[in-house]
Parts: sequence; C-alpha cells; structure tokens
Amino acid sequence: MAKPSLLVVEDDPALLAGVRDTLELAGYTVTTAANGRDALEVLTVTVPDLILSDVMMPKMDGFQLYAAVRERPEWVDVPFIFLTAKGEQRDVYRGKELGADDYVVKPFDASDLLVAIRNKLQRRAQLERAHQSQMATLRQSILNLLSHEFRTPLTYIASYVDLLRATHPEFDTGEVRDYLQAIQDGTERLQKLVRDFTRLAELQTGEARQLFAARAEVTTELVSLLLIVVEQQRAAAKRKHLSLVVQLPEAPLPPVRLDRELLAEALGHLLENAVKFSPDGAGPITLRAEAVAPTIRLQFSDHGPGIPARDLEAIFAPFGQSGRQLTEQQGAGCGLTIAREIVMLHGGALVADSTLGQGSCFTLTLPMA
Repeated sequence: MAKPSLLVVEDDPALLAGVRDTLELAGYTVTTAANGRDALEVLTVTVPDLILSDVMMPKMDGFQLYAAVRERPEWVDVPFIFLTAKGEQRDVYRGKELGADDYVVKPFDASDLLVAIRNKLQRRAQLERAHQSQMATLRQSILNLLSHEFRTPLTYIASYVDLLRATHPEFDTGEVRDYLQAIQDGTERLQKLVRDFTRLAELQTGEARQLFAARAEVTTELVSLLLIVVEQQRAAAKRKHLSLVVQLPEAPLPPVRLDRELLAEALGHLLENAVKFSPDGAGPITLRAEAVAPTIRLQFSDHGPGIPARDLEAIFAPFGQSGRQLTEQQGAGCGLTIAREIVMLHGGALVADSTLGQGSCFTLTLPMA
C-alpha cells in the first residue's frame, strides 16, 4: 500500500528538516518547500495527500498559498494544516475564517502533529469512500434506468414499425415509407446509444469484469469473430463505396482467452469508426491480423481525415471526439472508450496512430493464451 504523501512548507531550514524527519520516521512520504511560491511549483508536479504549511513566509505566505490552492479544482479537497507561532492567535482566527482544516501551534510536540495529520487523512479517506459509494449507486441507477425505462419503449417502437410494414404494405410506399424509415433510423440510433451507455456503465461499475471472468474461454476463433464483424459492417461500407480488406497470416493464429460478445463489440466499434469517418470512395479499410509473440496483433487502417497528435489519447476518454466542432459526427463518443476498456479486460492494449490528411491506424494487441 502506498505511503501517504505530505507537502511541508516552512521557511526555517532547521524546523523544516526536523518536521520532515519526524514525518518520514512515522511512515509518510515527504516533499518540502521553503515558501508558498515554491510549494505551488511542487503542486504542479505532484498532488500530496495533505499540506502542512507555515503562515509567515517570504515571497508568498501561508494564507496566500491556501487561497491559491483552494482556487484549483484538482487541489480543493487536499487537507490543509497551518503551523502558527505561539501567541499569534490572530493567525488561528484568520485560518479558521479561510476554512483551513486544522492548525498546530509552534513549538509543538511531535505526537500532537502526528495526531492532527492522521485525523485529517482518515477524514479525507472517509469522505472519499462515501463519495465512491454514492457514485457507484448513481451509476447503478443509471444502468437500471437505461436497461428498463429506455430500452423497453424503443423495442416497442422498432417492433411496431416492422409490424406495420409486414401487415400493411400500402404504408410502405411514397412519403409514408420515408416516414417509417426515419422512425426506424432514429430508433436504431437511440438503441445503439442505450447499448453504449449501458456497456459504459457496466465497465465503470465493474460488472463487465464479472461478466468477463464468468464467460471468457480459450479459443482459436478470433479470426472467425473478426470476419463476422466485417460482414456486419459490409453494407455500411458499400453505401459509402468503401472496400473492406482483410489480411490474415498463412498459419492459424494461436489461441487467446476471450469473451466473444465483449470482444466482438470492441472490434465492431473500431471498424464502425473506420467506416464512419472515411470519406465516400476513399481508399480501402484494411484489417490485418498477425501473431507477434507473445501477443496477437490486429490493426484497423483507414484513409480518413486523420487525427491531430494532441488528440490521439483524448479520443479514448468518455465522450471524447476529435474535430467534433468541424464535422457532424453521429454518436456520443463512447465507442473508443468501450473498445479500449474491453481490450484491457482481456489483458491487452489499444493505441492509435494517425497522419492528418492520410488516415489512422488503430492497433489492438491481445496476449496469447
């Protein structure tokens, strides 16, 4: 278990060394700074679990440091303890007015300092556990809402459109046909969004990991799974005059441990993205599979607009898309997030490489069984 990290800010070198030694002997990882300005530089590199700061310091005093720390969202929940000189009661009052978590009066007993630090760290841990529990409950509630309150009525709409077409052929002509098609297209898009959001919630709550543990098996059917996914996207590619090229090695691929449903979903997202973002009539979308011990590597290459280097990692974040403000992109931006999370469940990795104006290549690696 990682040691709690503390940032001690004190302009007296002797006192700073003494506090650091005391805290390190107590099992903490300690970083030091001589004033508030130096402390802010440290914080830009690493965020501690607690800040212990003197009040009177040159360049930037403790109160100014506290105000700067609380202005940054990523630092706002870090416990902050002031060190105040004996008799400086006004410093204690001002610290309380600002909202500091605690204060310790100098000269102090080592045990008093350690108790104050331990109490604040324990309280922060309690708040973090409560927050995580609330978030888990919220995610599960959203998952249940998507599964029941959204999916069910969408299924009814899709079913009744099919029923109308099957039982009333006169509706499947002219403007009525266009209306039915619009309803069907909108329903399918919403159904896909619900599926994606549901899967994302399962991945975030850990439910997908449980599914993987229960269903995963060692198999040599990776190529068959890949070909099924290709056929599922064949019609969409044809509408955009795109060819799908599959390159397989001569020798059979080694077995891998996989969950067919989850991995097919990840592969589907990658190929769907390649089709979606490729201009009509662009060069072929190439899927290449090969064994590169100790992994099996799958590559999805397209001739789309490409992705800026600054976005190559951001596109894997939930709801992250590159250049969304410039083009109309269908979907919520969850596909690559879901694909990477699923690949990671399989013990693999998913990375992107791209050249603007030439295309992108997504490389998926899976460990051999």
